[in-house]
Amino acid sequence: MAHLLFAFYLLGLTAWKRYKNQNWVFCMYPMGQVPGEKNTDLLELLIIIIVKGTQMTKFEVLIIGGGPAGIAICKILGKNKKIGIIRPENYSMVYCAMPYVIEKILPLQKTFKKDELVTDTGADLIRDTATRVDLQAKTVETAKGQTYAYDKLVIATGATPVLPKLEGYQLKGVTTFKTEEELRSVQAAIEKGTKKAVVVGAGAIGIELAQALNKIGVETHLVDAEAHILPNMMDPEMVEAAQAELITSGLSLHLNNKVVALEGKEHVEKVLLEDGTSINLNSLDNSGETDQNQEDQGLVVFAVGMRPAVDLLRDTGLAIGPDGIIVNEKMETSIEGVYAAGDCVQFKSGITNEITGGKLATNAVPMGRVIAKNMLGQNKIYKGFLMVQQPRLKIFSLVDLEFRKKIPKADLMLPWDILNLPLLFRSCRKPRK
Repeated sequence: MAHLLFAFYLLGLTAWKRYKNQNWVFCMYPMGQVPGEKNTDLLELLIIIIVKGTQMTKFEVLIIGGGPAGIAICKILGKNKKIGIIRPENYSMVYCAMPYVIEKILPLQKTFKKDELVTDTGADLIRDTATRVDLQAKTVETAKGQTYAYDKLVIATGATPVLPKLEGYQLKGVTTFKTEEELRSVQAAIEKGTKKAVVVGAGAIGIELAQALNKIGVETHLVDAEAHILPNMMDPEMVEAAQAELITSGLSLHLNNKVVALEGKEHVEKVLLEDGTSINLNSLDNSGETDQNQEDQGLVVFAVGMRPAVDLLRDTGLAIGPDGIIVNEKMETSIEGVYAAGDCVQFKSGITNEITGGKLATNAVPMGRVIAKNMLGQNKIYKGFLMVQQPRLKIFSLVDLEFRKKIPKADLMLPWDILNLPLLFRSCRKPRK
């Protein structure tokens, strides 16, 4: 009996050594309790080993998220390591080009990045959604029922747009502006004949979307709680000329104001502001009453900020701060072998060293490069976010407001002091081919 048990032990040990790196699953059952087998009268103490016939795919580096950070990593590591990248979207998109689609400068397809940016590097593109991450077992489960194993994990899940839970926020015609589906919904509203729109949030995306809608003939109102446009990027005096240009172009600005409620039956019909202003989104007939033929055509788009997409990691033991996953200068998280990059990360400003938001592709890409190069044995660090944007401004890129705070105003000449030219939002309209 002892010899028989020892023989089965050696058989199991041999199988484990052979298949352990392929992530086969081993189970041990007493004879007579094996699932799917008929009970027998053989000794219950006899142990057999069942090797399940499903094999997990294992990657040296597994990336959750197919945006700029993930693509940057693939370009560096794709020929050197076995990489998998899980992307839930049909396409990785150039989000800053979305307003150009609304204005009909670009077709929708031009905002789609080619899958070859990933696949040509040698990485495996997995079109699926990660649903569970086990950081101890080093596995990721997906919506399609697959489980992937990894040696090292990169979290690049990005961020989701904020939709305030105001009265009426669930009405039809109310949306944010980040995904392909949301872009298509705005396009559909325009094609249906939308004549009036409200854009909430006067940041870069809100301004460009409002300009695009205004340019194609939609009466557009731009609302922001702050006293001037681009409040998180610029001082008031630096946007005076640009703000005046927006008004001259036909936009209705509602600054130092808030949306307090949205009204309508099924579709949004009216936007109520904090100062008592009521913006009616339905067209009026000759008698001043709502035109019944023009109902259900109002559009309200919120562009009031982004929230890191980290819900998938909430109960994994990973350290997460108010603005994303906490990382060090090498993009390492609180768990060894797990990295994070892009919009899902909380990090510091490269200028002030203070914790700040940095949800831009221009920050995601260098973060991804730091991760990839360190995996190749280099010793790279990421020094911090630099918030540089150029939302159709003629003279200069908009530089981080924190940079402005560090330099006395007397030492910082304004662009129009240097060139004696006004800031115009619409001079850099057409994107480079």
